Amino acid sequence: MMPSDPHPPRRFPEAHYHKALPALYLGNPLIEALPPILMAEEAAQRLAHFPPFSPAERRQPAEWRFHSLQSVLHLFVPLSPHLQLEQRFSRVIRRGYLARNPLARAHWQQVDAGIEALQQGAGPPVPGGLCSTATAFTILGISGVGKTTAIQRILNLYPQVIQHHRYGQRPLLLTQIAWLKLECPHAGSVRGLCSDFFTAVDNLLGTNYYYNYANRGRATVDQMIPAMARVASIHKIGVLIIDEIQHLSEAKSGGSARMLNFFVQLVNTIGMPVILIGTPKARHLLSREFRQARRSTGEGDPIWDRMREDALWRLFLEALWPYQYLRHPVPLDDTLSHILYDETQGITDLVVKLFMAAQMRAMSSGVETLTPAILRSAAADLMRIVAPALDALRRNDRFALQQFEDIALPDLDGYIRRAQADLKQRERREKKKSSPGKPAVPSADPSSSPGATKSGKKKPSRDDRHRIPSPDDLRRFQTGEKEEDTAQALREAGVAQSLLDFLDAGEEEPPS
Repeated sequence: MMPSDPHPPRRFPEAHYHKALPALYLGNPLIEALPPILMAEEAAQRLAHFPPFSPAERRQPAEWRFHSLQSVLHLFVPLSPHLQLEQRFSRVIRRGYLARNPLARAHWQQVDAGIEALQQGAGPPVPGGLCSTATAFTILGISGVGKTTAIQRILNLYPQVIQHHRYGQRPLLLTQIAWLKLECPHAGSVRGLCSDFFTAVDNLLGTNYYYNYANRGRATVDQMIPAMARVASIHKIGVLIIDEIQHLSEAKSGGSARMLNFFVQLVNTIGMPVILIGTPKARHLLSREFRQARRSTGEGDPIWDRMREDALWRLFLEALWPYQYLRHPVPLDDTLSHILYDETQGITDLVVKLFMAAQMRAMSSGVETLTPAILRSAAADLMRIVAPALDALRRNDRFALQQFEDIALPDLDGYIRRAQADLKQRERREKKKSSPGKPAVPSADPSSSPGATKSGKKKPSRDDRHRIPSPDDLRRFQTGEKEEDTAQALREAGVAQSLLDFLDAGEEEPPS
């Protein structure tokens, strides 16, 4: 017995047909219902996102500003690679619809023939038919360079679902899905991908395809693949995007080849474009198995590389730099720009997180400004896990980079907890200093202190781990002979602590 419908009927935007198009697109309601083709300048304006910012927030307490800082995570600066990708996506989705015009004579007969060919494992049923216009491509790049963010910003330019009722004088009852984005299952399973496909369509449209075609996850792959192709044809899915395709490397013997062959069949048999997004870990799989679907692109597959220290890098930093929530913002200069690049190697995710982490350190320490020492110190804590990979990138050591197929991005949450603990500790110390009747503790000669090193520096004790660097501390280390030794000097003095040490300490309350 079929359960009650968990997906109530939904209303979707009505199709509005745009006629200002190249001649080859006219008369195709699927293409005419898409938004107008964007010029590069307009695309840049639509893609950009600059979160609201008020300089007045710099006067708020640090706890408030910790929250405000998170707005930086939503900043999106469209650069030339993003605009090129937007133009390419615009061509791919429209070209994929050329041979799938629902008003064309014998269109639905071709759809049935294509699905039958898919069931039998045969090639396209009609030479030069459905497969003649669909294309596929991949986007590969190391973790954190912004592949997924960029494609999502582009997808947001298109309504995901468009409802058709009438085209001109002809009835057209059709619910069009312009794009569908899925994540490759961690085990690289074709079965899991098919189940995720039906679930995603059900969640989007309010249908029951998962129950009908996946048999609540019990259907075989051979049963689900033709059903998936049929649903894609019924709803005229414009583009299928599969993210994290490197998970295919975890597939059991033959699993990766089977899934990639399935993508090729979708492109060649039912004419649906497929875009795969992943890290370099998937490169050898894609080059071997996915080449058949990519031959017709004619444009090559984009490799999403980290930013170089050039004009684009400077443009990105100039857009990021106004989001300083510190009481004493500083202008961007060549020194700060180079330190940010050196510590992140142009990986966008790391740049934004280091920019945030440095501000948190400046707030919790009371310095309230960005300095080279603050940036180096924050990087030493935040980037510790990825340090070997970043070092290989600095040296451009291809052999060493092969050991880091995917860069594990640092977790900012642990750093935020540490910064909040540091802030509370500083507030407790300041409160004690302002309490009357307590004699000041005389400072001792560091060279005569117990546990002092030969250089006169006292080894940090457990209590020292929580000590907050004062402005004098940071200025002293900033003006040292070697700026690259700043982080090590801060740790030796007990004014900096590694993120790993902090996490090992758990939720222990810092000593007062």
